[in-house]
Amino acid sequence: MVGCLVVVISALASPNGKTGVAAAGCSCHGNASAQATITMTAEPLAVEPGDIVNLTVLVEAPEGVGAGLNIDAQGGEFVVGDEMRISKGEVTHSEPATMVDHAHTFAFTWSADADGDYKIYGAGLASDGNGRDVGDWWNFPPSVTVTVGAGGEPPDTAEDTGDTGEVEEPCSCASGAAAAAFVPAVFAGAALARRRRAAPVG
Repeated sequence: MVGCLVVVISALASPNGKTGVAAAGCSCHGNASAQATITMTAEPLAVEPGDIVNLTVLVEAPEGVGAGLNIDAQGGEFVVGDEMRISKGEVTHSEPATMVDHAHTFAFTWSADADGDYKIYGAGLASDGNGRDVGDWWNFPPSVTVTVGAGGEPPDTAEDTGDTGEVEEPCSCASGAAAAAFVPAVFAGAALARRRRAAPVG
């Protein structure tokens, strides 16, 4: 129960993106929705080791006001701008981006020093701005594959997480009014448990 309390408070305090959901999707915001159109492009798709690949992720939703993302790759290294951050080698937003005409484009770069065919994939999110997970929309863009050098199987970089030392934010599965109502209930439950443990036996 106490663990749930920590998750809720942290989720309310730091809505600055999340990593680890590039393959699984933003399930805390419900199922993937056709209301969200996510497009990812990479240019060029064939480079030499160390060359820069320019990436864009376009997030669109008919009623969206804010946008976010989580992008990962089978290796290599991302470089991002002000509205994004890198954690554990993945790209996410540093704060919700403001959509203009219900669309927002994130732009960043990627490169790899070793030959290989590198898959780049992820998920994008559009929010309705109400501070709650309900009413948001997310989806997967088609992945892109960049061929570096001679191509082939990219080297295994599983042990190199690229962790920046930042504490990963928990999934904000409760926020806004729902979380505000939930926190007092957690406190009450924890207090009741303490009283029961303190009660004399017999």
